[in-house]
Amino acid sequence: MLNQSERLALLPENTHSLLFAFVEASKNCFGENLTGVYLHGSAAMGCFHPETSDLDLIVVVKDTPDETAKLAFLNQVLKLDQDAPAKGIEMSVVLEEYCRNFIYPTPFVLHYSRMHHARCIADPTAFVQEMHGTDPDLAAHFMIIFHRGITLFGPPARELFKAPAAKEFRASIELDAEDAADNILKAPVYGILNLLRVLAYKRDNLLLSKKEAHDWALQNADFQDFKDLIEGIGTAYETGRPFHIEDGQKDALVNFSASLLRQIKDTVPVSRRSWLISPDGLAVNVEEHMVRVRADDILQNRFKEVRGSASALAEELRAFYKEQFGKELNIRKDSLAGEIRIHAWMDRVFLWWERFSEKIHLGFAARFFHRMHIHTWQVDCGERSVDGNRIIFDLLSPLARMCRW
Repeated sequence: MLNQSERLALLPENTHSLLFAFVEASKNCFGENLTGVYLHGSAAMGCFHPETSDLDLIVVVKDTPDETAKLAFLNQVLKLDQDAPAKGIEMSVVLEEYCRNFIYPTPFVLHYSRMHHARCIADPTAFVQEMHGTDPDLAAHFMIIFHRGITLFGPPARELFKAPAAKEFRASIELDAEDAADNILKAPVYGILNLLRVLAYKRDNLLLSKKEAHDWALQNADFQDFKDLIEGIGTAYETGRPFHIEDGQKDALVNFSASLLRQIKDTVPVSRRSWLISPDGLAVNVEEHMVRVRADDILQNRFKEVRGSASALAEELRAFYKEQFGKELNIRKDSLAGEIRIHAWMDRVFLWWERFSEKIHLGFAARFFHRMHIHTWQVDCGERSVDGNRIIFDLLSPLARMCRW
């Protein structure tokens, strides 16, 4: 997983300057009332493009600012928005209490995006007086900040934000999915990629960027009939060029979006955990005292192709955990590598026996090995305080070193 510094380094230099100026404007206007400034969206997830992305920011304050402070801040944002990427700045000012104790839909005290620009210019005083309320989209923003956001100022995101419950996050993104499907011909790139990322979460609990959702769809056999369409949309997103709807594509777009929306509505969630995708496609989850990976084909192939890859993965997970929580994961590298490697090996064995049992029509055996596969497919690696099996893998850690896992 890319750390915050690496993801920030992917942004253009002028975007760095703009973010710095935004933080300074927040400090100047809110002073001691300012708690933090957090970047989310494509700029935080490593897929920012100046021609197709906006800058998504959350400003956290301790108490509701007075009208003078809000007006001064809005004027600063309007100035900065002139030098922003093509889609501009989108930001919300929220109270610290709702970051620490999330409620849905979430209250905000000020919001701005390009769609409000004309109104702000016409009467900024009236705008700051009226622009407050609740916003269901903040559940999605808070979830991204908690898992993948970048702290520009203030305490680390996981110290300040409480992640929304899965049902609240799903409610937020499903509203966005319905809007995307309704406007698919006006904004096909945004619409299809958003629908795909919502389906990826509903189906596999994957918390993906638009780029990652595009890659996920191309690897998924369910979408092969729309492969050319997905590839074209992906190219338009990555290059920033408009997506021109060719002859015959209109019906394909409408049908594909309707199919995705139907699958989103029909999919029954099976887990409350959110998973991230590493640059090489590995599914990862981190919680306090715990890291998880999936023993899927990507992990299995990684272990087959590179000796010592379990140790390398263990080091990556420990570094990612430290970035997320600001402290070391209390699991030794060899212990962590051994647990992941043994789980992956067992999962491969159980899956082979499940398929073999099905082939020779031993239904009871196939069901047994399937249940075992379910237990080994997700590798839960916890510190001793939460994982009673930790001592076993601690004792086996010399084996990990000896086998150069």
